Amino acid sequence: MFAVLYILSQAVERVVEVISDFAIWGDSRSKEPAVVHRRAISLWTVSTLLGMAVCWLFCIDFFKVLKADAGCDPGPVLKFIINGIIVGSGTKPVHDVIAGLEKYAKKQ
Repeated sequence: MFAVLYILSQAVERVVEVISDFAIWGDSRSKEPAVVHRRAISLWTVSTLLGMAVCWLFCIDFFKVLKADAGCDPGPVLKFIINGIIVGSGTKPVHDVIAGLEKYAKKQ
């Protein structure tokens, strides 16, 4: 499951790299703070939405796989959003989240 997750994160990361080359959100070479900020927010939003779409398409649920139970159920919508953020954030944060969830699951 973690290999699939990593591959999906890489795929989303590569798609966002291609999208970032378009001048939709301003010139990628601009050093103007407003343009840099707008591009960062826009690309983060796109990657999160792509991550959510991938999680929905492949029915990915980290919490279910790891059997992580914190004593409360945030609901399927919040889990879906969190999974999408994890996949959409790229490969480095995904690796960190996996390591953290594994530690949590071992404590249970």
